[in-house]
Amino acid sequence: MKSISVGELRQNPAPMIADLERGEPYALTRHNHRIGTIIPAVSSATLIPRKT
Repeated sequence: MKSISVGELRQNPAPMIADLERGEPYALTRHNHRIGTIIPAVSSATLIPRKT
């Protein structure tokens, strides 16, 4: 999984968006600490099971 800082994302989001479109997730960092995960919308269904 690639990572991107909040600052990098603000300055140049295009490469990350292109990777997301290809299905690659990203770790979001601030001050070198992971604060979240950005996942492509199509893969979220496989990570979060549906409630029946």
